[in-house]
Amino acid sequence: MLCFGNVPAERINNWDWTILIKMSKDKTKITSRGGKRAASPASRGGNGKNNGKNNKKRMPVWARVLLILFCMLLLIGIGLYAAYRSIVVPPDIHSTPTPVSSATPTPDNNEPQDTASPNVTPDSGAALEGRKEGVYTVLLMGHNSGLTDVMMVAAFDTVNGKVNVMSIPRDTYSDTSTRRNHKINGAYNTGGMDLVYEEVERLIGFRPDNYVMVDYDGFVELIDAIDGVDFDVPTNMYHVDDYGKVDINLKKGYQHLNGKQALGLCRFRSGYASQDLGRIETVQKFLRAAADKAISKISIGKISDFVNIYSEYVDTDLSVGNIIWFMQTAWQKVDPETGVEFSMMPVNAGSQNGISYVFAIEDEALEMINSTINPYTDDITADDVSMLSQSEARNKYN
Repeated sequence: MLCFGNVPAERINNWDWTILIKMSKDKTKITSRGGKRAASPASRGGNGKNNGKNNKKRMPVWARVLLILFCMLLLIGIGLYAAYRSIVVPPDIHSTPTPVSSATPTPDNNEPQDTASPNVTPDSGAALEGRKEGVYTVLLMGHNSGLTDVMMVAAFDTVNGKVNVMSIPRDTYSDTSTRRNHKINGAYNTGGMDLVYEEVERLIGFRPDNYVMVDYDGFVELIDAIDGVDFDVPTNMYHVDDYGKVDINLKKGYQHLNGKQALGLCRFRSGYASQDLGRIETVQKFLRAAADKAISKISIGKISDFVNIYSEYVDTDLSVGNIIWFMQTAWQKVDPETGVEFSMMPVNAGSQNGISYVFAIEDEALEMINSTINPYTDDITADDVSMLSQSEARNKYN
């Protein structure tokens, strides 16, 4: 007779329970015909080896919620950082400058000129090659009523943490036939940024990579954003505007200037013997002090303030990400005490057709350009610029 253990086979079919023996490594499970599982020794409180392992506690609901939130925030942070890295980038730069020959102005009478004439800019200016690593150039302008009364070219060497800024006097004679008044500060009012770029390029030998133009209100806001600047005012400054209102009233001496007072300081020029040249010296000293203060004040909150001011008051071809990149790089690499240098293009005072001008001194100007703001490995030469002396201007345009 077939037996199941000690039980005869014929008795198994009469049982109410069908015994299914399932062998495993640690225990035997006995399941009833109806699917109910018999209690194992461990679940009955026995001393099974897996008693502790089979009764793991589940994570509390609040802990699971916190874990989910943390993972979500982590993913959002990674996404924001990736977006930040894709937006906060350096600006594009020009691989080579435009040759001066391509920017030579057409004479008023539109007649061809003899290239051997001493009054014509040489046509041999070839494009320079090779950029200095990490050097960016920006044309900085202060704008009011169509005139760019402040014009500077800044070169930011991000490798060595140096900023060089060369001022171009507003009355600088510009070699252009576009307008009768050749002062470079009138280029924007006549032909917008295209003409400004063209005339600046002819004067310094290369086209700056980007431009930033800020109006008076924006200047005030920027100075107020860094909580003003301590400065030694060189002379008493008093001016009444066209409407009879006193808009500049500063006393000589060291003092704290807010945005409105700083604007008055930078606009005032009647008290200097050299007029605009004296004003430029004061503006450069003030901007150095302002740059020192700005670099020391840069923070995440301040960057946000600066970006808001730029978006409202500044005309520029730099993106917000470019501006933030410049600010961060300046904060990290530029020493406020030694990293910023100002200079002014060497000029001589003179006049033309009854209008007062200043005329660039070519050899001195070229030396300064190459030692401060030239972003190319090749030097700018006389073939790359068109700087007219007073006599040259008289012969060319009279």
